[in-house]
Amino acid sequence: YNGYHVVFALAGSPKDADDTSIYMFYQKVGDNSIDSWKNAGRVFKDSDKFDANDEILKEQTQEWSGSATFTSDGKIRLFYTDFS
Repeated sequence: YNGYHVVFALAGSPKDADDTSIYMFYQKVGDNSIDSWKNAGRVFKDSDKFDANDEILKEQTQEWSGSATFTSDGKIRLFYTDFS
């Protein structure tokens, strides 16, 4: 994607099994070192699930597995399972 490998993955604190969120990681194409992967952070802010106007997200308690795809206009669309 624009010169980068992009991965969305479930990550969190290894000390807390309930601390699971979807993160985005990226690596510049051509960089092959495991250390070249960078953590861009959580995809969603914790407060996103408290949006009372979103019928789906307002009940979310955890983010689970999913997948990503490109839209026809070149954006990334993320599909994932939320747990309520």
